[in-house]
Amino acid sequence: MIKIGIAGADTPEAGELLRLLIQHPEIELIFAHAPAQKGVPVFKHHRGLVGDTELRFTEAFPIDKIDLLFVTSEDSMPPDVPLPDNVKVVIVQKNDEFKPIADIDAEEFIPGVSEMFRKPLVRIGRYSRVLPPATSLSLIVLYPLATHLVLNDTLTLKIGLPPYKKESVNVELMTAELESLLEKVQMSFTRFKSVEVDASDTLRALTLEASFESTITVEEIVKMYESIYDDHNFTFLVDTPPSPTEVAGTHKCLIHIGREESRIKISAVADSVLRGGAGDAIHTMNLLFGLFEKTGLSLPAGLAFND
Repeated sequence: MIKIGIAGADTPEAGELLRLLIQHPEIELIFAHAPAQKGVPVFKHHRGLVGDTELRFTEAFPIDKIDLLFVTSEDSMPPDVPLPDNVKVVIVQKNDEFKPIADIDAEEFIPGVSEMFRKPLVRIGRYSRVLPPATSLSLIVLYPLATHLVLNDTLTLKIGLPPYKKESVNVELMTAELESLLEKVQMSFTRFKSVEVDASDTLRALTLEASFESTITVEEIVKMYESIYDDHNFTFLVDTPPSPTEVAGTHKCLIHIGREESRIKISAVADSVLRGGAGDAIHTMNLLFGLFEKTGLSLPAGLAFND
């Protein structure tokens, strides 16, 4: 069993993470660190957990008793706590400014986007950071295009997020990170034409539209995606533009490819609580420890994340 500790266990992100961890067959929850909630049962703070766990929040931080630490807020890690050599770390980023912990170099944190970084997470991963939802979905959608060297500077992105998540997006930082990561795959790609992030009227829906000028046929683009994602367990191509209701409470990402006159148009949907959040954190943990990717992610997550 993988022994787990959570720093910042009273955050909404930790609540959704706990919902998934409780049903995960290969883990044991050792502690939920939240000094301000010391002694309080986690089910009294996070909705939907009544009857599922008797775990209580604690101020203790027995990091030498765990195999992996989830960090859900940048200020939740106790100061001056040495990190044992055998402990792996997954940070769930709340915003686009990444702050590493315990004097670990930022470059050592592999982005927790399995569609793009599955091999390094499995082979050499010890530290990982779950990128915010908009960044994660953008990489999933654009990575196959970058691998086939077809991205160009006519590329536009339009992203929709729940209002409480849209507030934490720094479009300038997000765009810079996307351009940097994609340029490492396709060196000729250096910039977007535009990136827009808007608030939706939902609690969980994450939507994306990507568009760029191209003479390549839709059928050829589809083959590019199939060559990358044919062996992935959560990302699927669909024949019609997908609806957010198809992915709510799941870790799935659905992608549709079409054309409008001279432009390729790609639409995608995901759940913003799981993609770029708890789902990617669990998925990353599975890869770090060599588990089947869908372990603990086969069932819909609880839909109580509405704080």
